[in-house]
Amino acid sequence: MVEQKDVFANIKKEFSESDVRETYKFLKVLGGGHFGTVRLAAPKENLENKVAIKSILKSQIAKDIKHLEEELFILRNIDHPNIIAFHESFVDHRYVHIVMEACTGGELFDRIVKNQHFSEHYACALMKQMLSALKHLHE
Repeated sequence: MVEQKDVFANIKKEFSESDVRETYKFLKVLGGGHFGTVRLAAPKENLENKVAIKSILKSQIAKDIKHLEEELFILRNIDHPNIIAFHESFVDHRYVHIVMEACTGGELFDRIVKNQHFSEHYACALMKQMLSALKHLHE
């Protein structure tokens, strides 16, 4: 079995190895899963500037490191108003931390349930945003 330090060697070249908690204050947990947690955070020098930090357990992603490398490559190279923006990344002894734009609009499904109905115009606007992002990803 390949040691973790060797598996993560490629991404360490582009990650900060400083402690993410020295730069960001974690405010609350937004969600979690098998691989890690997403937290709302803010830079310590400007607590109004909210970001999302995806913290992925290295032990869970080590065997799928190619997926992480692909996700980071895509995030770093995509610039589109309807695709989450990548800011920076950190790696420490337990986690890979990906700092991204915080999207505060909530879940689309929750909005549909709450409103119980969308006008055709609103549904069209949402579809236009989604298809524009999808087109941009495939160009």
